[in-house]
Amino acid sequence: MKILFVTFPGFSLFEGGIKTQIISLKEELNKIGYKVEIWSEDFTGKERIEDFKIIHFFGSGIKTFHLFQILASFNKPIILTPVFYSSHSPLINKIGIKIFTIFHWLFGFYNEHLILKEMVAKADLIVCNTQAEKKLLEKMFNLKEEKIAFLPNGVAIDFYYASPKLCYEKLKLKDFILYVGHIGNPRKNLLRFLTVLKEIDYPALLVGKVIKNKYSEKCLKIINQAKNIKLIGELSHDTELLKSIYAAAEVFILPSYYETPGLAALEAGLAGAKILITQYGGTQEYFKNYALYLNPYSQKDIKKKILLALKKEKNNFLKEHLKENYTWDKIAQKLIGIYENFLKTKV
Repeated sequence: MKILFVTFPGFSLFEGGIKTQIISLKEELNKIGYKVEIWSEDFTGKERIEDFKIIHFFGSGIKTFHLFQILASFNKPIILTPVFYSSHSPLINKIGIKIFTIFHWLFGFYNEHLILKEMVAKADLIVCNTQAEKKLLEKMFNLKEEKIAFLPNGVAIDFYYASPKLCYEKLKLKDFILYVGHIGNPRKNLLRFLTVLKEIDYPALLVGKVIKNKYSEKCLKIINQAKNIKLIGELSHDTELLKSIYAAAEVFILPSYYETPGLAALEAGLAGAKILITQYGGTQEYFKNYALYLNPYSQKDIKKKILLALKKEKNNFLKEHLKENYTWDKIAQKLIGIYENFLKTKV
């Protein structure tokens, strides 16, 4: 069976969760006999689209919306993985969508919620990364059970075997606080996190691409002034150095306003780091009682939880839990089940 994966143009230029998810699922599905391709501008002619049994979109934002509209016109089965989260209740989201719809009628105004509404309406099946996202979308759009499914995110088994040795040799670091992600994305809540981190007498390492904006400038100012914080550039998730950094870290922290669930946290946990992560976005579904959770809106709570995480003894409970349940080969098998059940209902 041929399947087309689609996401925003230029996704391969940026390290991030969607890129990792798409490439990893493609590799696993191809290993077991499926033929998965990723959309590119080289796809010319309607006959190429007709080759595919399923078109699977990842991401529901403006960057994928126009391409979604075009490919939906081919009347091929469409599956959508929205990667959506809101801290507001389904009712508040519904009211917001009604208000935004009026603005759209009057001024041609579009926002992320209206785009999500249109994509959900046109998709044949919605596949969510967390149960929290699934429940939210079910209530927001009154979705029937057969219209929506749950597929966890995964993690590469390579991280399970990571060694701290290369990190010691290259960076001369061990037993540190670690953050991996973009510097400058407000959703990641780095400014509040760094404000707390500079006051804690413990070495910290940040790994990630710096997005040039006002937010990153404020972050860099704190980093440059702090004696305990070191920043290195972006590393591809499959590099040996990143794996070693995860293994060498004492605690990995994602202080974001939400994560679904944060692929970097899955990688760090599988490599053996303790995990401290935002309480929002469905993270507790994955990390259970093996991690600590913080309130991203409270500097007091962030500091309290960092100190608690540093005191906590390391163990392999989370590492084994992730290996048992979330490696990409297992997630690919779950996706096959979703595809097969979906196609049965389309016959």
